This record gives sequence, C-alpha cells and structure tokens, in this order.
Amino acid sequence: QQWLDKPLGRLKEGNLLVHDPIDARIHKHPLISFINQVQLYFADKAQLSSQALFNESVGFNSEITMRDLVSTYVYSNTLKALRMNGKVLKEYLEKSAEYFDAEDGKVVLNRVFYDPKPMHFNYEMVDGLDYTIKSSNPIGSRIVEMVYQGKPVEETDEFVMVMSSYRANGGGEFDMVKNCEV
Repeated sequence: QQWLDKPLGRLKEGNLLVHDPIDARIHKHPLISFINQVQLYFADKAQLSSQALFNESVGFNSEITMRDLVSTYVYSNTLKALRMNGKVLKEYLEKSAEYFDAEDGKVVLNRVFYDPKPMHFNYEMVDGLDYTIKSSNPIGSRIVEMVYQGKPVEETDEFVMVMSSYRANGGGEFDMVKNCEV
C-alpha cells in the first residue's frame, strides 16, 4: 500500500481525472494527450503518438502516485515506434473510428464496443495530427480530413508513430500495422 501511494510526480496545475469516459473519448480528454506527449518524449524520433482510454481509467490527481498510474494504465505494454505511410495511417484511424456511430444526428458508441463485453481500449486517439471523424459516414470512410503540420496527408507521406506493443502487434484487429517497420 505504501508503494502504491508513493508520489511519482506532480502536475503543474489541476488534475487529469476522467469524470465522463464517453465524453473523454468523443472529445479526447487531456489525459490522453498527456500520455501521448510522454510517449513522444521517450520515442524521440516519433512524430505521432496513439493511445486508448482503457475501460475503467480513472486519470491522475494533481499528485500522481503509482496507484494512479496502474489504475489508469492497467496493462504492462511496452512502446513501439512504427514507420508507416499515409495510407496505413488512414486505415489505422478508420479502424479506430469504427468505435463511433450516429443516431438522430448525435455521436454514440458502436454497440460492438460494449456489448457483450466492454472493449473501449480498442479506440485509439492520435496526437501530432489533426483529423476529423464523421461518425455518420459508412465504416471505412469516416476519416474525412487528416492534416499534419498544416498540410493534408498524402498516401505516400511517411510518419513514425509510437503506440503500445499490443496495438503495434495488431491487437484489436489493427492488422494494418503488423508489418510496419519498427
């Protein structure tokens, strides 16, 4: 218990607690961007970072303890940085965009991600790239915009993206990244 409550660090201001997990996924909670920034820091050649908000993630108090860390990032994944082109990147984002659906003009969750088993960990959010998901479009054509450093992403553009080893190995049916160069 003492080890779990040992402080690891402190946020400069506020906290990164998740109060509404659905909204946190729809609007990309600052917790995800924080984790993505940490991943980018440790994968210094990566331009992009991808992370999921796990099923029961709590987030971080202003003082981050080991308990906060292991209750927010519950898996023992390592990081992998993968080289991919714009075509693979779009396929990756399209797979992730399957998480959403549209009902009566509102964004809702695709039922397969919570029934019969919660699988919210299969929705990835990417930092370092601006992209737009239109959940009312058919699956496979929901990414309507991808912009990197102010320029539209072309299929032949190359990127290095850091992500969990689970995802990099194709976990969650993200098969498009399995053959990317590590």
